Amino acid sequence: MYKNSLDIIDQHNWTEGSKYVELVRLNLEENKNEDECFELLVNKYNLMKPKEFKSKWNRYKRIAPKVEWISQWQMKKEN
Repeated sequence: MYKNSLDIIDQHNWTEGSKYVELVRLNLEENKNEDECFELLVNKYNLMKPKEFKSKWNRYKRIAPKVEWISQWQMKKEN
């Protein structure tokens, strides 16, 4: 469903979509877990409040399996 980051932004608008794109980058590309993402986005950079992070993380976990470009990128990287 999400063939690139612009598909996420198109579906969720710029402000919300860019937050999901960052979660994709941190979690799927850099293999950071929820606590590490929270530490960066909430504590270090103050990009979200704790309650917003929890809400975005829960929604992100529902859309993460539909992210196609990461699995394609990882397959190219491994070869």
